[in-house]
Amino acid sequence: MKKSTYCAFLPYYDEVGTNATYYILEDGSKGVHPFPIKHFITDKLHTLWLDPLMLRRLSQQILQMRTHVPIILNADQLFIPIKIRTNVPMHDGCLGYVLTSAIAHYDNYTITLYNGAIIKTLSSAPYIAKKLREAELLNYRYKELILQHISPKSYV
Repeated sequence: MKKSTYCAFLPYYDEVGTNATYYILEDGSKGVHPFPIKHFITDKLHTLWLDPLMLRRLSQQILQMRTHVPIILNADQLFIPIKIRTNVPMHDGCLGYVLTSAIAHYDNYTITLYNGAIIKTLSSAPYIAKKLREAELLNYRYKELILQHISPKSYV
């Protein structure tokens, strides 16, 4: 079975109105997760043996922001938060996450992925550009931290 990378995971309301998640894979296929996006993210991070709270705090500390921080899985997989819908009830997930390397083009209120999928958003082009810059900064700092802890230290 071929392992496929997530290009995006987005919140939506299913046919009965409950909060669910759908995702787009790199080959363009789509799938559904019947739980909210927060549960989907936590589940995927736990399968990779990553602590969601630690990753969030690391991103918050590096970027000096508290909300709407990118999700970094490794140096090649960064997901930026994009507003997909308005939140109706309190704490309703309105942010979706898109893999930065999967974005072919973005414009006001649309993102086109390399696999041809088009994502309709509520985010403007300047907001998306800002989130991409934040993701680049986070990736740069992440690589710096990893190299600092992995590289052998010389004790001369």
